[in-house]
This record gives sequence, structure tokens and C-alpha cells, in this order.
Amino acid sequence: MNLHSSLQTLKNELAKKEAALQALYSLYPDLRGYSESQLLAYFELQTREALYDHIENIQRSLAPHPDTSDLQECSVCRCTDAKGEPKDLYETREDAEKAIEALRGRTKKTLSVYPCPGGFGWHLTKR
Repeated sequence: MNLHSSLQTLKNELAKKEAALQALYSLYPDLRGYSESQLLAYFELQTREALYDHIENIQRSLAPHPDTSDLQECSVCRCTDAKGEPKDLYETREDAEKAIEALRGRTKKTLSVYPCPGGFGWHLTKR
């Protein structure tokens, strides 16, 4: 592999990550001054890769769905899970945390709470 293509690949990857961070900051303006480690802690993630995966999932969940492209903008959460199913939405963080407590023992996965990117409430994540 030549140096030029290696540098171009790195440049493209950095540009993609910068765009993802800018998208995150537009959804969560209060996080604009956070460092990468603070963002990891905020979203309760362990690695840089998990953070960028999480941002991509947020972006995918907010992207227009093909079957709703003709509909007007609505004030309903359209977040979906990895399978494309609608995510459960909790009105408050406390409600979401109660749901985690109710699920404890029925699942071996570690669940955590994060704010709906659309601002409609709170969701659970397995991260």
C-alpha cells in the first residue's frame, strides 16, 4: 500500500468522524465542549469505536424512513433498534431506570439509559 492512499484513507476516516461529532453536537448542543472521554462517560460507553457506532445509530434512527418520506414532519419518536423495530420510549429518565430494574434478572445484558436524540424522552441501550 502506498503512502498516499494510506493517508487518504486516514483523512477520509477522520472527516467521517468529524461529521459524526458535528451531527451529535447539533442534537446535543450541551455536549459541544465535552472531550472524547467525557462523551464516552456520558453515553456509558467504553471505547472510541463504540462511541462512533452509537452516533451512527442515532443518525440512522433519525434518517427519514422510506415509507414515510411523503409525510410531513411529525412530533413522534422514530428511533429504531438494530433490527429496525421501534424503540421503547420512556417519558422520564426515572421511568427508564425503573424499566431496567424490572428487567434485571430476566436478561443478562447490561442496560443503560440515554436521551432520545429527537428529544421525546428516554431509551434503553445494551451498551
